Amino acid sequence: MQKLQNFYKGAIAILTWSGFSAFATVYDSDGSSTNVQYIHNTLAQDGDTITLPAGTLIWTTQVVITKNITLQGAGIGVTNITDNLLKNGTGASILIEATFADAGSNPRITGFTISGQAQDNNNYNLGTIQVGGYSHNVRVDHVRFNLPGTGCIVTTGYTWGVIDHCDFNVTNNKQPLQVFHDAWPGASGSFGDGSWYDQDYFGTEKFVFFEDNTVEGSGAGGVGLDAYRGGRFVVRHNIFTNNNVVFHGTEGNRDIGCRAFEIYQNTFTANVLMARAIGARGGTGVVWGNTAQGLGGPTGFQDFFDMQNYRSFTTYGAPWYSVPNGPFDENQNSTGYRCIGQVGTGKTGDALLRDANQMPYNGRTGTASPPSPSTDPVYEWNDNWMPVPNNPGSFMKGEEPCIVQNRDFFIGVQKTGYAPYTYPHPLTQQGDQIPTPTPAPSPSPTATATVTSTPTATETPSPTGTATATPSPTSPPSPTPTATATQTPQPSSTPTPTATSTPTATATPRHTPRPHRSHAPG
Repeated sequence: MQKLQNFYKGAIAILTWSGFSAFATVYDSDGSSTNVQYIHNTLAQDGDTITLPAGTLIWTTQVVITKNITLQGAGIGVTNITDNLLKNGTGASILIEATFADAGSNPRITGFTISGQAQDNNNYNLGTIQVGGYSHNVRVDHVRFNLPGTGCIVTTGYTWGVIDHCDFNVTNNKQPLQVFHDAWPGASGSFGDGSWYDQDYFGTEKFVFFEDNTVEGSGAGGVGLDAYRGGRFVVRHNIFTNNNVVFHGTEGNRDIGCRAFEIYQNTFTANVLMARAIGARGGTGVVWGNTAQGLGGPTGFQDFFDMQNYRSFTTYGAPWYSVPNGPFDENQNSTGYRCIGQVGTGKTGDALLRDANQMPYNGRTGTASPPSPSTDPVYEWNDNWMPVPNNPGSFMKGEEPCIVQNRDFFIGVQKTGYAPYTYPHPLTQQGDQIPTPTPAPSPSPTATATVTSTPTATETPSPTGTATATPSPTSPPSPTPTATATQTPQPSSTPTPTATSTPTATATPRHTPRPHRSHAPG
């Protein structure tokens, strides 16, 4: 008994800084998905870390994370997970499903490579890693997706956070990221209505950030970074090769489209011919400081930035229907303007609610009627686009007649009052960094004249019905503890990377006190 008391005294230390307190334990798993799940369910507590060893780990069962923990491998190319989980379209087919109930939690997934073996042949596209719930401090970093069997990352719910320093080899036509804000508060249902009944919040932390990543695609359309169901995202400081950013509008099902976007200081390069670098089908945002280029000859992006309204040229039924028959469109003219969720619209004056069948209706009128969206144009400035030789395209255009320049979008005009959120994202400055190889530089393109938007001197009125929220204070980097108490682990057997049997309590705890966020709502 005395030895046991001494063990606990030596293994756990309480460290307290301003705003932080910690009981942090590191559990070394044997690398199997079953052992990781066992440690999570029976041993790990909020603030703890579960590690993955070096080696090739074949996972055939799902890992479900609901605690505020870190899942950490030994590094990209060192810990290598093979995803051989059946892709059958159910939630159980997501390899790592993480859901967090506390807005103040700060979970992290980091430090490994995932390759696909089981294939999503029916394109369910639920994600290899899916992060949902209400955490406003999620971080997924230093993960390489190497030819995944389905889409890479999906975020859902009311999640904010950052995906950084990841590498996406999606030359097999899988999507790197999908952003859904289907549980944003303010309206009923799970289709993104609440996000549309709220302000833009440009320049704040209230987005999913995608920064300092590399994405390599095949050049095929329809497999770029995407958003839907009221999704809000910031894409910045990334390198895209044969891939793009194209996101959904309000179209052929009950979901409402992307709500808000910021896309800036990215490099898009293509050694094939692609239709566009950026494509918006709904919502509002800012696009600035990007470069889009080919590598000579008939390569590159035919358009830099185009905006579409699918309901203007596609036949859809309930609930939104097609233009000019949409009951939620304002139909001010034959184009349907303003169409529900179209490019250049923002916060709705009325909340969209859902009936027992999850069909939308105007919460003020009680009927299928326009929710009074605000005019909220898209702004573009200081982008550089290399036109494709002998294949003329457009720098920026609205494809349908309901999307009009100098009303729904502005070229070469900086948005009044806009300032980008802190870069690098504050969450990337906290905690241990996982080393990753420096990506090879992109090939230098053949010198060709470029088109650059020039900001105009004319002041453009601020969009109606929008407001910029003051960013919340960012958390400082975690201080280094001045003292740690380390328990000498007991010897354990050599991990078997492909172990599938139900494990016993073989995890070795390494108690390493470390500051982490409190669980106060944030």
